[in-house]
Amino acid sequence: GQAETKVYNVLETEVFVIELDASLFNWTYDDRPEQVELMPALANYADLPSWIYYVDSRMHQSKFLYGVPPTLPQPEPVVHLIIVSLNRHKGYTVSVKPIDIEIQEKLNPALYEVNMKIDNLNVTDMFIGDHMNALKEIFTRVLWKNTDYEIYVTFLKSALELGARKPLRPQEGEGVVIRLGSRSMFSTELLELQKEVQPLNKMQPCPRNFKRTSVERFFRDAGFILDWCAFHLQKSDIDYENLEEFGDSASISFYRQNVPERPYRKELIIAIGIPMMIMTVLVVVLSFIICYKNDM
Repeated sequence: GQAETKVYNVLETEVFVIELDASLFNWTYDDRPEQVELMPALANYADLPSWIYYVDSRMHQSKFLYGVPPTLPQPEPVVHLIIVSLNRHKGYTVSVKPIDIEIQEKLNPALYEVNMKIDNLNVTDMFIGDHMNALKEIFTRVLWKNTDYEIYVTFLKSALELGARKPLRPQEGEGVVIRLGSRSMFSTELLELQKEVQPLNKMQPCPRNFKRTSVERFFRDAGFILDWCAFHLQKSDIDYENLEEFGDSASISFYRQNVPERPYRKELIIAIGIPMMIMTVLVVVLSFIICYKNDM
């Protein structure tokens, strides 16, 4: 018979995480995660919606869907996905699991956001353990205290996807760009911190181990190493229907200031000039050969 559809409720403008574990399929504990390949997609399509991402972490032996739902109204507030599972442990058995993601309205969506880049973690690290709550606790306890509204994660993406360089050592984290948002205005502590790190915007490249911020100890005690050049406060005047486009352009700007400008005139001359010279020489040589043969 048809597989039962699993339903997940998510809130617009807030990062959701869905772990695709053994409970979703007929896996046993003998089926090691690395032997099971998943292929999630929009029902009747070959790929996922632009705001849903799939990540397979060999390090954590876990698989996740995550993303930020756009705001309602959507043409269809329920997103129908299928997860195709290929189990190499059981003779390449294929199974299909339908799941529905129901987008619900977010009460009091964020108007103010704090952009950060965490250098020492990967995206999947944020899904394991208590990293998300630990980060939010720093703000509720120290930096954004006594807010009238909830502080929640409004954006999450690998720094590599946003233009950062892959770390030289594999044990170093790829980096995570994350935003915390709230409807409450920025606190005095956040505004002061923004002023404190502002001089870093002029440093190229950004010093990776800059440790002289007044709040550095709170983040390091919780296991976060921040790239303070990427720390940025912004008012959330976002068209959430184009959230993906906004997210990419806003986050890429964190790194663009650290990329030296490079003139391409020389490369353009080489790319066009050399082939033209070679072509001219060939034409001359061929013309000479033809004329020589005609004279004979």
